[in-house]
Amino acid sequence: MQSCNWEKHLDQAMPFIERGKPVFIDKPIVGSVKDIEKLRQLVKDGANILGSSSARYAQEICDFKAKSKDEVGEIVSIYATCGLDEFNYGIHVVEILSALAGSMGKSCRFVGATKTDVHCEIYNIEFENGIMGTYHLTHGVWQPFHVTILTTKGTYSFDIDVGNIYKSLLCELYNKLMGKKNKLTDIETLINCTQIMLCGKKSRDELNGAVVSVDMLGENDKFDGYEFEAEYAKTAADIYKD
Repeated sequence: MQSCNWEKHLDQAMPFIERGKPVFIDKPIVGSVKDIEKLRQLVKDGANILGSSSARYAQEICDFKAKSKDEVGEIVSIYATCGLDEFNYGIHVVEILSALAGSMGKSCRFVGATKTDVHCEIYNIEFENGIMGTYHLTHGVWQPFHVTILTTKGTYSFDIDVGNIYKSLLCELYNKLMGKKNKLTDIETLINCTQIMLCGKKSRDELNGAVVSVDMLGENDKFDGYEFEAEYAKTAADIYKD
């Protein structure tokens, strides 16, 4: 299922969950601490909920992860770019960093924003395994998913081919539903990506760029899905009518 308002996702999925059906919820699955806890409880109670950014399964990421450490070394830090909006599209870049780091994010901080006509924000993530991630998020402007990885043996860069990412995701989803080997990530990892973005938002909006760890998030921390839905509707008036 897909809706531009992530605050409606769990309620919209409930008729299927109550009937024991597996549910795939498009990114971002949820956008608040309150909904994170609801999601965790549903999964604990047996709901089969799937999701994630299609960019997580990009062929370029899979190819790099398949390389041996003898060949490319240990990852030290990762840099990535993304555009368009803060959370609905921004979650892609955090999932990219999460997939490459192979670890839960422990904290995030807002580094700063450009002072030009194009609004671009910079965030730093620290992962539990010590890898550092940095991403540039440009608002209102398309940017490619560009990735640069610094390792103990060199620096590797690539752009993700967005023309193939949905096919990659659907193949993994098919394999999962058919009981075959697949690369779909777990719900806690997806939740962690939302938490990291909430940490960055809190750092920016409340703490003047201080590091915010996941355990500092409170029940009122959220991205406003209704506000985003209203803005999204302005550019899709034929779809979002009263």
